[in-house]
Amino acid sequence: MNESYTFDADKVEKALLYLVKALDIIVQMRPRKEDQKDIMGLIKAIVCPAQGQEDTRKSPRPTKLFTKESLEELRTKIHLPSVLCAYLDTVNVSGSYFAVCPFHEGTSPSLRFNEGSSTYSCTDCKAHGDAIIFLMTNLKISFWEAVETLAKQFDVQMQSVVH
Repeated sequence: MNESYTFDADKVEKALLYLVKALDIIVQMRPRKEDQKDIMGLIKAIVCPAQGQEDTRKSPRPTKLFTKESLEELRTKIHLPSVLCAYLDTVNVSGSYFAVCPFHEGTSPSLRFNEGSSTYSCTDCKAHGDAIIFLMTNLKISFWEAVETLAKQFDVQMQSVVH
């Protein structure tokens, strides 16, 4: 079927702004593979809404975006053991921490992270990430909530992107 479309410049600009915001959010979230299909569907719906329908949806998440610089500053100031040890029973062996992984049914200490490292990993279920991902997954909170929690804990002023 050969259809022709007419574009309203204001609507195209609005759709592109939504797309840019969505892409910024995706980059900040570091989505898991199983979430990528849903995210791409959402972006497609924003960019190509059904013809004749006005986009009246409210954003399900805050559109607050943090600057790359403030996220980098936060990541450099995070002390991973102090974050994870608050939620896990850990054993410290010469700067290497071991804990039972909260992301799968297991009883052996398969989650590992090191003093001075910014990431954790589980040898059994392959879960891995940084403090932000840990809080999001373990506490089932949003990216924004995790960042704001850590920023408060490590006394980092987060700068918002102005759109």
